[in-house]
Amino acid sequence: MATPPKDGKLLYHLTAIDNLDSIFEKGLLPRKEINCEYINVADEAILRKRNNFELEDYIPFHFFAGTPFSGAVQIKHGKTEFAYITLHRDRAKINKFKIIPSHPVHFNEEPLEWNKGLKTIDWDLMSKRQYSDNDCCQCCMAESLIARKIPPQVFHSIFVKNNEIKQKVVTLGLKYKLELDVIVNTTFFKKK
Repeated sequence: MATPPKDGKLLYHLTAIDNLDSIFEKGLLPRKEINCEYINVADEAILRKRNNFELEDYIPFHFFAGTPFSGAVQIKHGKTEFAYITLHRDRAKINKFKIIPSHPVHFNEEPLEWNKGLKTIDWDLMSKRQYSDNDCCQCCMAESLIARKIPPQVFHSIFVKNNEIKQKVVTLGLKYKLELDVIVNTTFFKKK
């Protein structure tokens, strides 16, 4: 049985495998700081909403893999391979990550400080992961945000869907002299 999101130790950022070269070279950047071509999988409605609260200044992470967002992205971009970049939640707390406790399109406030944000999330509802229930779906889209570059040396791990992709990511990491913990977990990814 999956760990309930409240008890998880990691935060998850979904990106296309083809973005990893740039991420390993320059770090994981807020959208407005990216100055190279990349595969953009963000929802346009969310991007417009992000502009209202300057959320393009932040890098978003989710509290578990397999959110409604990640499922929709993987279906929409069916030929694209993805990876989850993870950070440990303790690092997020120390670095004063902020939190949006539900889907950003439906949260009409500034992001909350880490501790207040954690208390605001409806963890029981999130644990249900019943995406046909709109309230649950919105809750599962809660985000943790950081407004600065994250160097790849501090990534906790990178999850990929198979050994072939793992080898590509490990090889790419060696190009940048990175020792990465690359983990295969097929359950995090949609079957194609």
